[in-house]
Amino acid sequence: MGMIDQLKGAGDLMKNLSPREIAELMKQANDAKKMMEEAVRKVLDEEIRARNLISRDEVVKLLDEKK
Repeated sequence: MGMIDQLKGAGDLMKNLSPREIAELMKQANDAKKMMEEAVRKVLDEEIRARNLISRDEVVKLLDEKK
């Protein structure tokens, strides 16, 4: 099933939902998004440390100190 088909299916599903139910689904989607972002950030931070790399924040800090 392609992405367009999934969006159409989601649209059809949402037609039958009340505004309260749609709001709850949106809240759940935002919560899931936040959890995924946190998981990705954690893995990224671990890889940066494991490979002894410098993070973007550290680069910005160093550049600010040079000014």
